[in-house]
Amino acid sequence: MEILDKNAGYLSNFEVLQVVKEVNIELSVIKNKFSNEHMFTNTENVEKFLAEGPSAQQTPEKIKSFLQTLAKFKLKPSEKLQILNTCPMKPVDLHILVEECDTRFSDDEVEKILELVQEHFCEDAMMS
Repeated sequence: MEILDKNAGYLSNFEVLQVVKEVNIELSVIKNKFSNEHMFTNTENVEKFLAEGPSAQQTPEKIKSFLQTLAKFKLKPSEKLQILNTCPMKPVDLHILVEECDTRFSDDEVEKILELVQEHFCEDAMMS
């Protein structure tokens, strides 16, 4: 196997979860033929971890809409990815993810970013 582009792009936890689900389906089919139990166990653990986090409630449509509304803020791609993956709920959480957050964004902007996270990814949790 040859690596064509070692940094072709970043994957969100949602995208990783989708790939791992597909791999687990394939591994469960061939599991009995080849005893690659460690590979199956590892991918199961990754799937379980990601399925318990924010990525489990995300959809491609929600992610696209979220990133479009987030575009008005001058966030780095890595910061957008971290926000998407962790779905921060408190200002302190966002300050951990965004470099120099207190100098780049006002308190109102921080609150607006957190509101966008809730609007796009927490409506199911808020209804329960």
